[in-house]
Amino acid sequence: MKNTFFEWLELWLNTYKKYTIKPSTYARYEFCIAHFADAEFPLDEINLVYLQSKVNEWHMEGLSRSSIRQCIVCAREAIRKAVVCGQLDTGAAALCDLLELPRSEPRTVGAYSPFEVRRISERLTLFDEHERLFAFLLYTGVRVGEALALRRSDLRGHDITIARTDYRGELQTVKTSSGARVIPLSSAALAVARSGSGSEWLFERGDGRRLDYRGALRHWHKLLDELNMERSGLHKLRHTYASQAIRCGISPVVLARLLGHSDSSFTLRQYCAADYSDLRQAAAVFGYGMSSSSSSAETG
Repeated sequence: MKNTFFEWLELWLNTYKKYTIKPSTYARYEFCIAHFADAEFPLDEINLVYLQSKVNEWHMEGLSRSSIRQCIVCAREAIRKAVVCGQLDTGAAALCDLLELPRSEPRTVGAYSPFEVRRISERLTLFDEHERLFAFLLYTGVRVGEALALRRSDLRGHDITIARTDYRGELQTVKTSSGARVIPLSSAALAVARSGSGSEWLFERGDGRRLDYRGALRHWHKLLDELNMERSGLHKLRHTYASQAIRCGISPVVLARLLGHSDSSFTLRQYCAADYSDLRQAAAVFGYGMSSSSSSAETG
């Protein structure tokens, strides 16, 4: 009996890939294969129309463009292995290369307003490890994964060293030279870093294990619910830090170093958006200039 396309995907993953990839990669492949669960037709009937319809379906369901790409990569590898194994004709190897991806839409994360920052700050008691993490993210702008990977030994004096990141629960060294950095801490951030249990990890649970991203996000959403604020990801705290830094006059070049970017123009494009208060301030400045000009003309 022939394998269905979905059965072949599972066979390919567990026979050819499972022991050659990291657990995090295996989990990602499992996620991708699950999106082909309806492929109950014989393997040799795989065709471009089916694959393109899946891409369109995922897009309509709100699957991110990067996740759609990962699903395509997974299918491409499995199909090419089937060709090598004589399960498919050679022409099938190019199927995934012919797919049309949906147009990418610009993502807007935004930043919290000063009023919202004050509400969040007043709610953070710092007795809870998750709330310590939220405060640290707000006061430093570091990435969530970077904060979750911090050890107390990374804190020296008023500085903290960013050298690792948490990726899906695994510790990895940061990928770029700009990402590996030493940043000075404000008095508020330093107070957060020095608080806590005093054990190995800067942010850990009562049982000594590091905080995990999903648990942190769950607590973050709970806090926003209590404040009657719209739910958002933790990355919004990084956007907020960057936006506030620009408003306070921090140079984009300096801010890029603090955030771990190699290009300050990327920092400005990605993190520093103007909100309505900025527009009102600009309008007031323009109005003042016009008023001054009018007065000068009248007195002249």
